[in-house]
Amino acid sequence: MLKASFFDGISSQQREVVIVFKGDTLSFEYVDIFGTSIHLHWKNGEIIHEKHSHGTHRKISFKSNELVFLELYDQDFSELDAWLKDQEVDNRKYALFMSRGLLVTFLVLILGFFPLLYFVGLPLMADYASENMPVEYEQKMGNQMSASLLASMDEVKVKSTYADSFVSCFPDKFRIPVKIHVVKSDILNAYALPGGHIFVNTRILEACKTKEEFAALLGHEIGHVQLRHSTKAIMRSVIGNILLSVILSDFNAMAGVAAEQANKLKDLSYSRGVERSADAYSSELLRRSQLDLRGLADLFVLFEKEEKETPVSVPEFLSTHPLTKERIRTARRNATLNLGNIRPNPLMENYFRKLKSEQTKFLPGVGTYKTF
Repeated sequence: MLKASFFDGISSQQREVVIVFKGDTLSFEYVDIFGTSIHLHWKNGEIIHEKHSHGTHRKISFKSNELVFLELYDQDFSELDAWLKDQEVDNRKYALFMSRGLLVTFLVLILGFFPLLYFVGLPLMADYASENMPVEYEQKMGNQMSASLLASMDEVKVKSTYADSFVSCFPDKFRIPVKIHVVKSDILNAYALPGGHIFVNTRILEACKTKEEFAALLGHEIGHVQLRHSTKAIMRSVIGNILLSVILSDFNAMAGVAAEQANKLKDLSYSRGVERSADAYSSELLRRSQLDLRGLADLFVLFEKEEKETPVSVPEFLSTHPLTKERIRTARRNATLNLGNIRPNPLMENYFRKLKSEQTKFLPGVGTYKTF
């Protein structure tokens, strides 16, 4: 048996393992980033063995993904050499370090290009990392952020369940599954977290008068989730720490840094282009659901009315989802073009009635909620 450091190609964390040789197979066990015990068995033809010229260091890589590898240092390699002698293993030699001159040149180039890298390259890298992030890692990040927010909120779990049932009436099977959290708040707001968590404040639920308005609201936030707008916004806001974690493939660290930003998610503002794309997603989702697209236009009218009635304090939804006349005109035009595609949806109507049947209102000046 030999001791080795194992790198799984996902996290920068190394794990100490013990290698066992049996027949043509090299085996070892490790615990992954989710705490699951994993047993790996590599056949001789599946690995690459590399020997450092000084003989003090060996590296064994998994041939189909060389980011997955074992490193062995300063020990008796006789058992490994005996096993390799009888196996059909790809053997190579390599050097561990750059020359000093090459390293200095590399550092000078990095420093020279740092401003360009920081102001242009990093945002592009953030978007690229968001687009290509495995869904399970985005969900893990979202789960941590959601737990952080819910720890300081009062979720109306019955309403959350009905809202999830409402979403199930949409015909789409979402690439990133969504989970709705209805939370008690007198602030007109709804927002999406990475990984599918959508928070809907009771105040904005109360304001929605029809299932079409509520479907348009959820469709807009689902659009932010599926198009990964919230993930990109978070990654850009913590670009240094997050991108370093991505570069190092340390998704545990990435989730931790993002979780620290959970409370800032409610204040993240989207660009006009991002808002238009979420509107378009919502309209298309309503169209495929054969719902009246006037629901989105009516939702915007609701926000306009709220803004006029509370001029001192702009509704939080409008501060993070800026409303423009162009968005209202587009929503109304799309609704007019879709009038022949509307069908009743009794199941969705039923879930919406259940959501509205138990009103949860904030009592001003008292600081409490009353259900009636």
